[in-house]
Order: sequence, then structure tokens, then C-alpha cells
Amino acid sequence: MADVDGSNSDESDFQDEGENDSGSGSESNISVSTVNTEDLSDLSFSEDEDGDEQGPLVEFQKTELQRTFLTFLPPMKVFEAFVGETNRYARQCIAHELGRRWRETNVEEVRAYFGLNILFGIKKLPDTHLYWSKDAALGVPYVQKVMPRDRFDKLTQYLHINDNEKAAPRGHCDHDKLFKIRPLFEVVNSKFLEEYQPSQNLSVYEAKIAFKGQLAMKQYLPMKPVKRASQCGFYTGKKDGGTTEHGLGYRVVQDLTRHFINKNHHVFADNFLTSIPLACDLLRDNTYFCGTVRFNRHGFPSSLKPTRADVKALRKGESKFCRRGNLAPSVWKDTKLVHFLSTQSNPVGEHTVNRKQKDGTIVQIPTVPVVVDYNKNMGGVDLSDQQRQYYAVGRKSRKWWRYLLWFFIDVSIVNAHILECQADNHRSRTQLKFRLELSKILIGDFSSRSLTVAEGRFTCGHWPVATTQGRCKRCLKRKSTNFCQISCMACNKRACLDCFANHIDDDLS
Repeated sequence: MADVDGSNSDESDFQDEGENDSGSGSESNISVSTVNTEDLSDLSFSEDEDGDEQGPLVEFQKTELQRTFLTFLPPMKVFEAFVGETNRYARQCIAHELGRRWRETNVEEVRAYFGLNILFGIKKLPDTHLYWSKDAALGVPYVQKVMPRDRFDKLTQYLHINDNEKAAPRGHCDHDKLFKIRPLFEVVNSKFLEEYQPSQNLSVYEAKIAFKGQLAMKQYLPMKPVKRASQCGFYTGKKDGGTTEHGLGYRVVQDLTRHFINKNHHVFADNFLTSIPLACDLLRDNTYFCGTVRFNRHGFPSSLKPTRADVKALRKGESKFCRRGNLAPSVWKDTKLVHFLSTQSNPVGEHTVNRKQKDGTIVQIPTVPVVVDYNKNMGGVDLSDQQRQYYAVGRKSRKWWRYLLWFFIDVSIVNAHILECQADNHRSRTQLKFRLELSKILIGDFSSRSLTVAEGRFTCGHWPVATTQGRCKRCLKRKSTNFCQISCMACNKRACLDCFANHIDDDLS
């Protein structure tokens, strides 16, 4: 492998090797002429990949396969964390705001809550409350049987996965912008690495999460369809006192690929992330890189910039490249000039791509291997985004971290479906059927409407009746004063609305 030093890259370090010329004539008759490849003999590319074959790393028993695939993402400890922190946050809110009512939740109810949200992504209505509508054309009896609308709203209101009181304030050295969602972020990332062995070719791309509210780590990208968004995964601003070593793209790609270095992987990225220091440092770690690049990046050779007369003169299908060891920046003329940076593709070769003309005819345009490799391997994240958006979970919210929460849930479902499709001993199914079955498994036989009977909170004769105003006996035992006009028909003891459901188990004498 050629030694490349990217820390002090200079445009003058690149050797101008030449260009691939097309002969004269119409575009349909263009043929690629080759340069002297003897000068390129020192280019070294490793096609060997260390490690196991691509695919799921865990073998599931065939008898348990369906349920296991549907439930291992996210794992049970995530639901337990939601239960504990949701109950904690509800208690914190009730302590400061009198008049709120809350019945502590449990794992079964939280699983059912997420199951309903997954179902809402499949069966969409303009407003969540419409699922509980009394109008037969809108209401969904299956949803109404699982839990009342007010209970669903309460779970949504208090849903949490981390303790706010443990968050470090802004300006503190331990401040974490992703604190509210950090436990889920860590769990799903580690789970993805445990369950799947990627192929040799890895694509890195920014998955955007649209959010228009106030958020420090939100970015404005005017040239993108989603102009205001957080990017995964995740850009939270500069580190180390406001400085970054080589820029945002460098840090994001290095963080996402740190588990795959020294295994001869090939990494592909677009021009938002590509830089010369990134390609050089990955090459040092036996990891090859290929991506489109912006010609105004620091260190990009001036001989390939579009201001040069010879670059302007390139015709459709022609290309020009430079070299420094294994690092080969190039420019190829399609409809417009496209710049590439690669350490894994031979800069010359006889390849073609199809292009449609204005009259509808298809012509073959000459191209180079870097274009073929990039087009072949760069669509992974776009496909994942497409799969995720078919039945996206979640609704609009003022809380930014809710968008990240539902993003992680959607990505987990898509990845679990991919594992099922690639399993040798399982017949794949559509994502729609997969999500529907997952929703049913999470909900199970749960119904919060039956809690009062199943848990014995109300027995025959224990009904609230109106009485004269007085102090709630249960509140008094907790050293608080709450006046009410309700008493129990059987016990003949006063109990406020907050205490009535559990007053039977207490000694109020």
C-alpha cells in the first residue's frame, strides 16, 4: 500500500497523470482511450475482508424465529427504562403541579403504547384522537379496547427514558446534548453491531430528521429537501472547546467506521462528508474510501478545478485525474462536472453508463471505475430512509427528542426486517406485514380498561358517592391536606379522586 500523508496535504503534491479522451463524433460513438497503465502499477487495492461473512450474526431457532425477530429490537431493558423514568418524571411533575392525576405504568402497558404507535404508522388518521372517535367511519375499536384516549395522552405527556435531574447544565464539561435520548441511542447502536456483519462495502450518508423548533444542534441546509434538520449520527456541535480537528464530515465518518477499520472495508460517502484528510487517514487504517468531493475542499488539486481551461473543455464522458500514492482525485464530465476522491478505484478503465437523450434514445457514455463503484454502492442509506418513511412512527411534537425517539424505533424495525429477509431459515415477508405483526405482539392481550377488575381495585359495593365536604383520609395519612366531597359506598370513608382507586388496600380508620 502506498504511504499517504493527509495531515499536511498540498495541491502541489499531486501528480497530474492525464485524461481519458473521447474521440470525435457523436456521443453514441464515444470510446474510452486508456493512458499508460504502467505508471499505475503501484496502486494497491485489497479485495480481502477480514471477519465473518455478511449477514445476521445470531442464529435463531426455527420454531422461535418469528417472535424472536420481532422482539429483539429494541430489547426488553429499553422498555424497563421507559417504565422507570416515565413514572419518575410523572411524580416530579405532579409534585410541582397540583391537580394532576397519574397511575404508575408498567412494562406491559409501555409495550402496548409503542405497539399502538407502530399501528398508527400503518393506519394513518389526521389526528391521534380520531382513533377513539365515536364516529363508526373513523374510530378503531381495536385501539379503543387497548387503552382509553386519556390514558394514551398521559403516557405521551410523561414519556421519558432518562432522569432530567441528572442532566449536566449547559457549559458544564459533562453536558450532553443528547442526554434525554442517550440510553436508547447507546442501546440500539450496540445492538446493531451485535446482530449484523456488514459487507465489504459500507456507505455513509446523512439521515435527516426534520424539526423546525429551537434546537442547538439543528442545521440549515438550503440545498436539501429537508432544509432544517438534525443529522444522524449525530452532529451535536464542535468539541474540545469549540474546535474540530478536520471538520464535521471527518469526525462523523471516523466515528461511524471506527468498528470496521483494519478489515479492508471500502467506505463510500457523498461530497458533504468527503475530504482529503479523511481518505488518507482511513487508508492508513487499511480502510479504502471513495466519494464525490467538492472542488473547493482544502488540498484538492487546482489542476482539476472547473476554472481550468482544460477542465472546461472536457466533453461528456471525458475525465481527468491526478495521483499521490493511492489517493486519486478525478473529474468526470456528465451533464455537469463531477469530482471524485478515491483510494479504492483504478482511475482509468473502459466502462460505460446509459444516458437518455431528449428524443428518448439511450446512448452509452464512457466513464471510469470510480463512477461505477460509487453508483453501485452508495444507495444503502437512501434505501433505508425510503423503507423507514413508508410507515413512519410518531406525530408532531414540540419536544425535539421525540423525533429522535421515533427515528430510532423506525430504524430498529427496518433493521430487524432486513435480518429476517436475510435469514437462511426464514421466509421473508413485506415490511407492512412485519410491522403489523410486531404491533400485535407488543400489544398482546393487554387492556388497561380491565385493570380495575383484574387488579381488584374495585370490588362489589366500592363505588364513589357524593357526601359533605371533608378531608381525604388517605391524603391525611400521607401528611397532606386535600378537601373532597366523595366517599366510598362500602367503606363510608372520604377519598379524593386521586386516592379512590387504591383506598381499599389502605387502613383509613
